Amino acid sequence: MNDNLKAIIVIGVIIIFVLLLNYYNTSKDNDNEYTVNLDDNKINVCGEEIYITNYTYNDEILIDDLIRELEYICQKN
Repeated sequence: MNDNLKAIIVIGVIIIFVLLLNYYNTSKDNDNEYTVNLDDNKINVCGEEIYITNYTYNDEILIDDLIRELEYICQKN
């Protein structure tokens, strides 16, 4: 009987682990719902071509740097 109890506990722990892993993956997918994949294409801004990927770091857009660059380019032209 002792071996059966151990087996039930081990199976229960495995089931709980699988459920928690599934919950983690589901919540992570929901967090990434608003992500955008950026292509390494040129865009034309006020007569100059820039790469939006030059203003990214660790898959995040450095929005302040991008805005400063856009303002600089448009004021210069």
